[in-house]
Amino acid sequence: RILVLTDDPSLERLLGAALGATDRALKFVRSADEAMGLMSLDAPHMVVLDANTAGDAAWSVLAHVRGALGPTHVPVIMLGRDDPREKVRGLRAGADDYQALPVHPAELVARVRRLLARFPPPGAVSGANGALEKAPEPVQTRGQVIAFYGAKGGVGTTTLLINAGIALH
Repeated sequence: RILVLTDDPSLERLLGAALGATDRALKFVRSADEAMGLMSLDAPHMVVLDANTAGDAAWSVLAHVRGALGPTHVPVIMLGRDDPREKVRGLRAGADDYQALPVHPAELVARVRRLLARFPPPGAVSGANGALEKAPEPVQTRGQVIAFYGAKGGVGTTTLLINAGIALH
C-alpha cells in the first residue's frame, strides 16, 4: 500500500498512472488529518508527499511518519519545488528521497521500487521482478561454537577435537 498526499488533481492523475505500474494499492488523501487517520488504522508500505499541498500538510505527515509509526521504517518520497533549500529541508526532516516537480513517471517508479526493495514491509521480501512476496518462516536452529587450542603446536589437539566431536554428536 502506498499512501499519497496531494491536493493537485493533475498530479494525482499522473501519480495514479505512474504508481499503478508498481502493482501496489494506492490511497490518495488531500489533507494531513486524513493521512494521519489512515496511518493510525493501517501503516502504509510507503508514503509519497507533495510538499506543495496547502499549508504544512506534507511536513506534518512526514513528522508523524518519523515519530509515531514506531520501529518500522516507512519510506517517504517528497515531491516539491526544484529548490536546493527545499530539498535539504525535506531530507533533513526525514524523507528518504526528494524529487523535483514536474516528476518523470519512469524515474518516480524506479525510485519507488528501489525504496521498497531497501525497506520491505514486515513479513515480505522482494521477488525476482521487484514484487513483494511473503517471507518464508525462519528456520529455528541451535548451535554453538567450541574452540580447541593446544599449548604446544599439534600435540594432542586433533585427538581431543575428534573425541569431542564424537561425544557431542
